[in-house]
Amino acid sequence: MNELQQKYCTDPEMVRTYHSLIEERDPIRADVLKGHQYELGDIDVKQDYEQAAKYFAKATSQGNAEGMYNLARLTDRGLGVKKDHNLALKLLEQAAAQPPEHPIFESYPNVGVAEAEHALGVRYFEGISVRKNLSVAAYWYQRASDHGNALAANNLGSMYLDGLAVDKDLDKAEHFLELAARRGDPLAMLTLAELLLTLSGRMVPSGNIGRLFHQELVQARAEYRSHIVIIKGGYCAFYSSFIGDHYVLCSQNSVVKAK
Repeated sequence: MNELQQKYCTDPEMVRTYHSLIEERDPIRADVLKGHQYELGDIDVKQDYEQAAKYFAKATSQGNAEGMYNLARLTDRGLGVKKDHNLALKLLEQAAAQPPEHPIFESYPNVGVAEAEHALGVRYFEGISVRKNLSVAAYWYQRASDHGNALAANNLGSMYLDGLAVDKDLDKAEHFLELAARRGDPLAMLTLAELLLTLSGRMVPSGNIGRLFHQELVQARAEYRSHIVIIKGGYCAFYSSFIGDHYVLCSQNSVVKAK
């Protein structure tokens, strides 16, 4: 027991109690939870993709969107089940067709719906098992964003930023990037900060500071730095010593656009 507590940084008995309560109150959700346990390995559970797929399939058969989405993920990769991109596509479409609100707790999202919508957007954007269609990708990103998905909001914002299958619109780009940033997407924070710098009319300074500014932006983009966060309604931009008229130093080498 002590070894388990040290490994998972929690009390295994509390985890077991939580799982028991879920089984009593929401058996379908319990099947999804077991699927995750077997997929990742957990307390008292050895990783087993085949068992994970079985539990996700069980939840899917009962109309659970999260089960559908996760079974699609495994099917796409051939983990625990035969690899089948077409079947994965059908499962994603099935999940996306479910009500976006939780069937029991209506004030909460129906987990799996927005995730499936985003996944469909990615498929059409990249042309994975479907004919590449950026307009259809934008449609699914919009739906997923409307249902709270941060990644979809970031992708849609980037499409408006570059004018991909939509009219280039910097206001809409800023709107969706800000939405994604507020939902915690680090890449959106970086892109938004860069856009705000551009819209403010501030040019990157020349000389050593300018080179540092550029190098750090490129490096931050490459690493998707997760510690770039929203602070007091502003946006941490990237590591730089540049301070413009509307930018203030808020922490070590970070620049923030103050509201």
